[in-house]
Amino acid sequence: MSADATLIDDIDSEERRAFLPAQWIGQQKQYQKELPLHVIDARIRAAELPPIIQQQIPREDLPIASLVNIAFPKMSKTFSVYPTSAWFSHQEPDIGEPTMILRHVLKRTIPPKTILNTLYNEFGQYWLDGFKSIVDPRYKTKESMPLYTLTLWRSISNILEGQEQWKSILARVQSQLDNSPSLRSRFKSVDNIIGSIGWSSTFRIVSNRNTYNVRAFAPLLQDAMLGDDITEAMVTTIQSRLRDHQVYQKTHFVPASRFHLVLKKAAEEKRFNLDALREIDGMVKRCPDLLLWMAVLHNMHEVVIQVDFGKRTIAIGESAKYTRGDDGLTCLWCR
Repeated sequence: MSADATLIDDIDSEERRAFLPAQWIGQQKQYQKELPLHVIDARIRAAELPPIIQQQIPREDLPIASLVNIAFPKMSKTFSVYPTSAWFSHQEPDIGEPTMILRHVLKRTIPPKTILNTLYNEFGQYWLDGFKSIVDPRYKTKESMPLYTLTLWRSISNILEGQEQWKSILARVQSQLDNSPSLRSRFKSVDNIIGSIGWSSTFRIVSNRNTYNVRAFAPLLQDAMLGDDITEAMVTTIQSRLRDHQVYQKTHFVPASRFHLVLKKAAEEKRFNLDALREIDGMVKRCPDLLLWMAVLHNMHEVVIQVDFGKRTIAIGESAKYTRGDDGLTCLWCR
């Protein structure tokens, strides 16, 4: 049997082990990453939303146009003066029926995201210490709720963020639509443009086979910085198109989206014999006029840098234009 097969068998065996609360809960153990898998699985199950609640909160594939019209409680923005321990209780939940928990939570404001993140990060330890329920110290009536209430709060918090984000985007796109006769001739409303997209759905880009959440690309429709996911997707798509172009692939090269980090490391360590740079050296020897194109974060904006090894020049942004009688790659980059 191979080492990989043995490892898989060990993992399967570990996952099938029964979790015995008496051996772990309230035994002054520390919650850490090195805990056995069956213990970690038990912790995950303790915070898992019941199916009936999962069915009643918006799914990730719910159209944006529908999400923005759903009424949800507000998220509290006040500073919390309560310690983490005030949110956990050793008592059994006062409210046990899932639909009652959902109704109860939706009647109140959602705790601030900073608090939810803290509670989530420390949840494992409180669970191991024997705490059985969640309470909301912001209210005088401190009902004990199941531990999965924390997961419900975080889910609603994520939905509220999505609502706010997409409402802003819809308004921005609608404004563009109102001020553009050419757009109005093609689209009747903003819903025809993005309204039918799942508000937090995922999709796969064929060129790199990676899966992305649609919200990672929302900044393209906002006045916001572009994230690494967008840069990576753009670069890998351009790389794919370049590979398919019989002419340009011989004289152009687009490195990975974080190639600038390789250059930074080489400069800091004063080592320019890194594998990635040696590969480019080899390409330049085969094609002395090689043009290298890369995306970098410059003054809070993603810009393109062109390195012309033939002319021994470096151009940034608007000055990075193809000047050899053909603007093909510029179009390829911008498309």
